[in-house]
Amino acid sequence: MEVTNDKKVPVIDLNDALTGYPEMFPDKIHPNAAGATLMARTIFQAIRP
Repeated sequence: MEVTNDKKVPVIDLNDALTGYPEMFPDKIHPNAAGATLMARTIFQAIRP
């Protein structure tokens, strides 16, 4: 967070978006297609103008 504070850039919090969806991480690390889609949507919403 220090770098984001110094550079004044936002942090995209994927943890909040993905909490409560363990089925999207079958091996508990890597997302399946549904998890990757949710991640992409979250990132898109954060960076779109």
